[in-house]
Amino acid sequence: MRLAVAMLGAATVSFVPPVMAQTPAADEAKLRVNLAGRQRMLSQRMVKSACFITMGVDVDGQKDVLKSSIETFEKTAKALQIGDESLGLGLENNPAILVGLAKVDEDWTQFAPVCRIFLMVNRPTLRHWGKLMRQDCTFLKK
Repeated sequence: MRLAVAMLGAATVSFVPPVMAQTPAADEAKLRVNLAGRQRMLSQRMVKSACFITMGVDVDGQKDVLKSSIETFEKTAKALQIGDESLGLGLENNPAILVGLAKVDEDWTQFAPVCRIFLMVNRPTLRHWGKLMRQDCTFLKK
């Protein structure tokens, strides 16, 4: 949520008239907002996969989805800060957005290890699930 708010704030501050909407800066701003929204979706996908793993539903397939989601989230989070040519992103230098991204990183350091538990254990318990839900609620509400 912090990421989406930070990106929305940047999009609002850097609003360009429709005539200029096709500038490279406007295109990159739209891409950043899209990627920020994808980050939220990925966090929800991680929780869904962990749920299926806990319930014993398609465990190997859901572990693949979870692992891929974690990797994509981390690559995108880094790209939103320092840029990534393959994603079409340059270095972010808006201080307000960088503060928001740093807060997302801080939350991620608490959320990611709990998600990774579901990749490591053979049969997660409801205790593992409860721990993830506490982290997820914290991660998503910010």
